[in-house]
Amino acid sequence: GANDNASGVLAVLDLARRAAGTPDAERGWFALFDAAEFGLNGSRQFVRAYAYPMEQTRAMINLDMVGVSAQPLGVAATEDLLPLIRAARPGLREFEDEAQSTRETFGRSLGTTGLSDHAAFKEVRIPAAFLHRGLDGHYHTPQDTTLTPALVQDAADAAWTIGQAALAAPFTPRAECGLTGRNCH
Repeated sequence: GANDNASGVLAVLDLARRAAGTPDAERGWFALFDAAEFGLNGSRQFVRAYAYPMEQTRAMINLDMVGVSAQPLGVAATEDLLPLIRAARPGLREFEDEAQSTRETFGRSLGTTGLSDHAAFKEVRIPAAFLHRGLDGHYHTPQDTTLTPALVQDAADAAWTIGQAALAAPFTPRAECGLTGRNCH
């Protein structure tokens, strides 16, 4: 649909356009994932299979449903990113991610929250931010046909500012945790 998630696609394309021909093009990845509603299949496959060492990733910024003003633009982020985001984009609404699941995995409950593609990155301890404007009345319906370009642009601006702050911040790579959580340090 237009808001879910052509709005996020447009924002990512805008970010890639901004970075093209600059040093930022060598420092950032602009990825679009599919099959989120079926278990975050696209983002989980990317995290599992991509040749780039995931532990070198400073932050994953997810743009999902940013084109309709159901709520003001907000962010849910890992605790290590929140101070950076607050400084980079003061006043940005903060919200809590919803729980993914309460099912038991390897004898313990999953601790990762998030119903969008950033959750796959959080599972392997990559700092992640989820930019979102809330669920609108046309979510997952055939009526999801419109978006507001200015809202998409605002979300792309926020992501750019957060990304620049993440790239400028001191960074120590973390050891990969693994999808099962067995390799966490």
